[in-house]
Amino acid sequence: MATRNHAYDLNLEKARAVVRRIIEDPEYRRNLKRRALAGILPPAMETMLWHYLYGKPQDVVKVEVEDHRAEIIKMTDDELRLSAQEIAASVISAKEEYDKNVN
Repeated sequence: MATRNHAYDLNLEKARAVVRRIIEDPEYRRNLKRRALAGILPPAMETMLWHYLYGKPQDVVKVEVEDHRAEIIKMTDDELRLSAQEIAASVISAKEEYDKNVN
């Protein structure tokens, strides 16, 4: 009598054989290529093809930020005010640039 794991393995093997016949079928591949070139592939499938070719991008990006707290503590009120104005101007400029490119 087959164990549950053995039966599962047999079913998985059969399923993979069926899927392999489909994927390796020349007609299926022609149809896949036609849909890809026509731009009508489902987004998930197109994404998967890109991942297979180029690799999946990292889900997590490591960002290292320098710690300037010691320098900030030593700044005078006027230096802090000037620094805040420069930061605000930079943010406004970045937003304007973004808005210009989006619209």
